[in-house]
Amino acid sequence: MHAGQTFRTCASAPPGLTLVSVFALLTLATDGLATPRIHFDQSEYRISNNQPLEMQILIDGEPRTIPDDAIPSGLFSYGVQVQVDAVNAELDTAAQVPAELDFFGFDAGASREQIRPGVIAIRGNVNRRANPIENYDGSLLATVSLLNLAPALSEYKVSLSLFRTLGPTQQVFLDGKGNVLDSTITFESAVVRIDSLPGDTDGDGMLTAVDIDLICQHIAAGGADRRFDLNGDNQVSISDVDFWVERIKQTYIGDSNLDGEFNSGDFVNVFRIGEYEDRLTENSTWADGDWNCDGEFDSGDFVRAFRAGGFEMGPRKLDAEVVPEACGLALLLSGLPVLMLRHRACRTSPRATCP
Repeated sequence: MHAGQTFRTCASAPPGLTLVSVFALLTLATDGLATPRIHFDQSEYRISNNQPLEMQILIDGEPRTIPDDAIPSGLFSYGVQVQVDAVNAELDTAAQVPAELDFFGFDAGASREQIRPGVIAIRGNVNRRANPIENYDGSLLATVSLLNLAPALSEYKVSLSLFRTLGPTQQVFLDGKGNVLDSTITFESAVVRIDSLPGDTDGDGMLTAVDIDLICQHIAAGGADRRFDLNGDNQVSISDVDFWVERIKQTYIGDSNLDGEFNSGDFVNVFRIGEYEDRLTENSTWADGDWNCDGEFDSGDFVRAFRAGGFEMGPRKLDAEVVPEACGLALLLSGLPVLMLRHRACRTSPRATCP
């Protein structure tokens, strides 16, 4: 370099152009490009077990604003894959697609296919036979149906991704100007959480004595699992059994067969099973006569049942006050020896006539 010469680091840059102004120009240039996201209409779904679910797949052309915006120049074609663990759910291939996108190539009817269990794909485009072609200016891409198979109190993810069949160079998402959006699109997932029927502690979709037995097991284990805290008092105790029986099932303590009434039929049932004060330890359940959650069927269960006051009261009315009859417990206790003798006779004598 000769004396008096100056070194120019960027000969093509116009005078006065700084790094700040270059950054501003680049920002303006990229602002016009679509950076869409593909997502479900909810990030979290809450359903009951064995309940079908409809999930909308949406495209948002401008994620920085709310609500979703269409692609600025419209959408010409698309291809999206939906995936879930097949153990948890089934996906129906008969996805619903907006009429404007329900074409594949030049033919009517977007492509809907099952790739494998738990994975489906939807591909399509606007009507290419129309003159002029009208690009899609909506946000809804498709609606898919999911049938939950997972048990209650569980959760799983449903994911979305780009669907190609011809390799990485295939162009899938095109806007109305012919721009390929594939590399700029972000795909989001959703979580499906399975709630249970209130009181359905085993997640089988029904209210049965097994649900009570599970609460009793958790009481015996220390009551640490708050899923069994049905009455919301932050502990798992016999009060949750009362809440299940009286508020959820709307019956009475002592209703061993859960038919909605506590009557002599319940005595017949439990004595037929034959676990009253037997020699086996903690072998009894609600249906066997254990109504106080100690694993045994003994006089303590009758005391608890009659104190609750539902004997021969008929079907329970939820808002009705149940007042224990003073003579009910005394009558029961006086009759227990007869019931026990009859029960023992049935077990020991083959000629005895039992109910």
